[in-house]
Amino acid sequence: MDLKKDIFEPVTKRIKDQAESLRGVKLFAQYHKTKIGIEGWLKVETVAALSEQVKLSRIMNKSMDLVFQGEENLHLELKAATNLAPDWICKDGTLKYKCPCLFLGDGSSAETEITSWKTKYDIEVIGYEIFFDPENRWVIGIITPKVKQGKGTLPILFKFYFPNFLSHNIYSQRLDLF
Repeated sequence: MDLKKDIFEPVTKRIKDQAESLRGVKLFAQYHKTKIGIEGWLKVETVAALSEQVKLSRIMNKSMDLVFQGEENLHLELKAATNLAPDWICKDGTLKYKCPCLFLGDGSSAETEITSWKTKYDIEVIGYEIFFDPENRWVIGIITPKVKQGKGTLPILFKFYFPNFLSHNIYSQRLDLF
């Protein structure tokens, strides 16, 4: 499975098409001074976007949010907030679970923020895109833990989450492990 083509692109298209309802979720949270719903909204829209292309074996509230069915055994964490908090996305997302993380957040300084994550958090940015609702600038993106080149071995957890690691197009094009 190619993370950019098979997950990021269809989800991004769906999110951009639904931007008006995202604006509504943000307004509700601001009006009621509550942390409500953006991550849940992202989960619903992600499942809707991927429903025709991939099979999910589980949708969870604890641990990694989505588990895909099939030979890849791919797990995906989702992180969303009205800000773009790097610790929340990188540390509590992709690095905590050692799996890809699809994120959504405030896009006002996204280019600068996301560029700094690569070195600060030891992650790899697969892609991100800025989009707008009628009042807000947003960013959606997908990141993974950076895989360090070494003696041809992969971390045990990485093998668990990506048992057919070298068959993933996104990785096999970039890594020179063996």
